[in-house]
Amino acid sequence: MVSTATPRFPVARFATGGTYPQFRDGTVAVRGVNRALRAAILRDQRGFEPYARRYAKQVAGRRLPSRYAGYYQTELDRTLISASTTVVSVLIPRTRAVLPLRPRSDGWLGITIRVPSGARVALPELFARRGSAMRVLEAHARSDKLFVGSLRRRPAAALRNAQFALLPSGLAVGVVGPAYQDDVIVPYRVLRPYLSALGVKLAAQARWPDYRPDRANLSYCRRPALSLAELSATGDVPCATARKVEAGVFSQRCGSKNRCVASGFTCLAFWDGRYDRPFDYTHHAVCHDGTRRIEMDEG
Repeated sequence: MVSTATPRFPVARFATGGTYPQFRDGTVAVRGVNRALRAAILRDQRGFEPYARRYAKQVAGRRLPSRYAGYYQTELDRTLISASTTVVSVLIPRTRAVLPLRPRSDGWLGITIRVPSGARVALPELFARRGSAMRVLEAHARSDKLFVGSLRRRPAAALRNAQFALLPSGLAVGVVGPAYQDDVIVPYRVLRPYLSALGVKLAAQARWPDYRPDRANLSYCRRPALSLAELSATGDVPCATARKVEAGVFSQRCGSKNRCVASGFTCLAFWDGRYDRPFDYTHHAVCHDGTRRIEMDEG
């Protein structure tokens, strides 16, 4: 798996940011998969485009607090991607925003594609007994104590237009709260009685992908949630290494320093444009080992 820049959002005064995944394989043709991924991003942009154009026309000639009237952004979270010679499945954090920022600008883009055909798979196709399966998903959302109360009280509404990804660990479902996006991962063992033959086949073939060294873009090993804590690294840094560096930086050995070496990475405490305060004050660090980079925020 590699990351590539998100296609430009075609509305004046709207910025485009972030990356999305593309795939390479020496033995399996994945051109159709990559075309389908790009097409899904473009389709999502087209859904936002009419509103963005109306807003851009509304604020034309005004002096805005920002250079932009809004933006479209996708992010790459390594924990929400699977890829094998049978299926590619991703759950992409996505923001479609006008500025000043409005509630519910953050959302999800779930894309599951069969390999090598590039055919997209919809959530209902995974289930032979969809009603029963959705009740299982609702029960997991209702019991997730990390969700805000409004999501837990009305899980059916939160899952009405559910975006999903098939992961080796279970079915990941993206939900959107009043202020942020979150996800729940439901183990296949509780869904198995309700899966269709296609659902059983694709779930069994979900695999964590291999990452090509990618020094240009950071991707999440831990996506920011309500606490805003996050961990991200360039593609040539495994998430296990990033977590090991993070543990070292915020250990007793390093906590009172503003510079520390952890697992071969030189880390600097950084906050508000300054590097002179310790890690236990900033709760934020930037680390490098040559061109390899890690950024962390403890919230």
